Amino acid sequence: MGEKGFLHGMTPAHLKEIKRLEKENELLKKLLAEKEIESHLKDDLLKKKYPRVHGTLARDL
Repeated sequence: MGEKGFLHGMTPAHLKEIKRLEKENELLKKLLAEKEIESHLKDDLLKKKYPRVHGTLARDL
């Protein structure tokens, strides 16, 4: 935003809040990415522990 923001009636307080929100947004994106990675890793581990045999679970045999 920078100086352009001032031309549209943005105050320094508004710009500061936008910058804070952008930082918070980046943090939340990183946390979400980490959770997605964890979920995929757990799925992979479960698939290795309980592999499917010809479309059925091994424990059903």
